[in-house]
Amino acid sequence: QAWQQQQQQQQQHGHLGAGLQPRMGLHGGYPLQAAGPGMVPQFPYGAAPQPGMAGGVPVARGVIPPQMAMARGQHPVPWAAQARGMPQQGGMQQQGYPVNGNQQPITQAAYQQQQQRPPPSGGSAAGPPGGGGEGGDGANGDGPSGPSQPPAHGRGHPGPELDGQLHRSHRPPRPPPAPMMVPPFDQSLVYSVDVECVATGPQHHDRAVAQIGMVDCYGRMVLNVVVRPSKPVVSYLTPLTGLTKEKIEVYGHPEEVALEMLRSMLPKESVLVGMNIRKDIEWLGLAELKDYAACIDLADLFRVWNHEKNSYTYFGLDHAASTWLNIPRTQPGGHDALLDAYHSMSLFNAYRHVQHNPELLAQLQMKTLMTEVSPSFAKVNPVFEGCCMGNRKLCKCGAPFYG
Repeated sequence: QAWQQQQQQQQQHGHLGAGLQPRMGLHGGYPLQAAGPGMVPQFPYGAAPQPGMAGGVPVARGVIPPQMAMARGQHPVPWAAQARGMPQQGGMQQQGYPVNGNQQPITQAAYQQQQQRPPPSGGSAAGPPGGGGEGGDGANGDGPSGPSQPPAHGRGHPGPELDGQLHRSHRPPRPPPAPMMVPPFDQSLVYSVDVECVATGPQHHDRAVAQIGMVDCYGRMVLNVVVRPSKPVVSYLTPLTGLTKEKIEVYGHPEEVALEMLRSMLPKESVLVGMNIRKDIEWLGLAELKDYAACIDLADLFRVWNHEKNSYTYFGLDHAASTWLNIPRTQPGGHDALLDAYHSMSLFNAYRHVQHNPELLAQLQMKTLMTEVSPSFAKVNPVFEGCCMGNRKLCKCGAPFYG
């Protein structure tokens, strides 16, 4: 109550209020604990005790008055930075006070004696980050080197922002999230669909479907059709797609006929799987809950948690197939929509069986993460036959990227 009254009068009349003097045993209105000889008092920022006093208690030698400390960008207690750098154990220590084993404040002399003790064998006497010399103090011995933000919560506590910066290096790495689990459902409804596209313009969004491949849950071919695009083709991207002008002219079906064939063979209750399957669905113009029931993106299943980056690392179909299935997919000749769909279904079935074996799953994920990734076609050829290949780092066509 006394502290609340003081705060109200501070707002009305200034620092200590008209006629209000802090009582002995209070630090600017805070109860004083174990205020013995040589005890370094603590007081809230914004209060202005009388010269040589800190809330009615004589200021210990070497303590900087609060207003001067705030103006200099320092803390009123010269060893406050070291106190914040100590392991937090609760009690007074969480409020910024250096404490002993009984969670009682210690005197400045006792604290200095602790700092002068030699470090244990094999250890180092380095102070916390942000200071010079022992205890993390500055070169002048009266505060941390360089400007520091004053505490935002009073009583020497650095606040959540500054406290996070001081202790970030001591935090353990974030544990990896649990791997994704494929829910049980009717296996006969699972299909894998893949699409190969040709370029119809210079930008990486200028694409048209030129081949559709689909297999069932057992890897059996359901559909393999070459599509004749309705727009003029700028490049067939033969090294990537394996398609040529002659193949499309001889075996190609009109786009409307090919899409109708796909919808007639795809059950409405089907579950589509594939690497970045949503992009294939967008190219095919399929609608969820109308043409199919759900989809599972293999990019989410085969991503691996990277402890060094504290984030997921995603991989393409080529890398996942080479590490999980031991199938090299970097040979010349380009991709094939039917073969890509078959490998996608093989990866999906492999993950379904491994997901209940945590040790084997962790081994395969580590192998996927540690194996060197072969450069993609878009990385080796940012522009092919005048068409941008859509590499995010090397793209120069100016078209946006979605997802």
